[in-house]
Amino acid sequence: MSGPSHTIGDVTDHSSLSRGNSRFLLLLKMGGLGAAVATVFSALMFTGLNALPIGDQSYKEAPTFLDIARTMVLLCVITAAPCGIYGFFAGVAGGAWLLYRRSRLISVNRLVVEAAILGIFLGCAFPFVDRLVTGGSFVAPLDVILAPIAGAVCAATCAVVFRKNLTAQH
Repeated sequence: MSGPSHTIGDVTDHSSLSRGNSRFLLLLKMGGLGAAVATVFSALMFTGLNALPIGDQSYKEAPTFLDIARTMVLLCVITAAPCGIYGFFAGVAGGAWLLYRRSRLISVNRLVVEAAILGIFLGCAFPFVDRLVTGGSFVAPLDVILAPIAGAVCAATCAVVFRKNLTAQH
């Protein structure tokens, strides 16, 4: 038989393979951090809103730090499913977008601002996606207000943590 014979080593560029694997792992890490931050931040927001004295409540009846910590831990278990799952996918999607834009992200400030803006848009979608997934028919106005804030905080947190991997200097 005549003609060129190629082996796997000739066809595969190992540096591009490792670069692809490292980007995939980076996206998984960003998704994991997005899930964790979304879960904890959502539980913190719910706990903070419930701890505020409203109406006839007085500050004398305010919960103690132990009550707030216990409530937050229990709410983390509850918010892990809707917020954590969406936070994972939003972290992967946002991370993919920021990796695509990496050549233009020359400073950490610009990275955080772009991530926060992207987080606002991804956060705006959360109440509606959550209602589609859980089968609810009502989107609470407070969810529409707080979800973009949570999205911006989660995205900015991920951007700060992974800033060395997401800026053009890397």
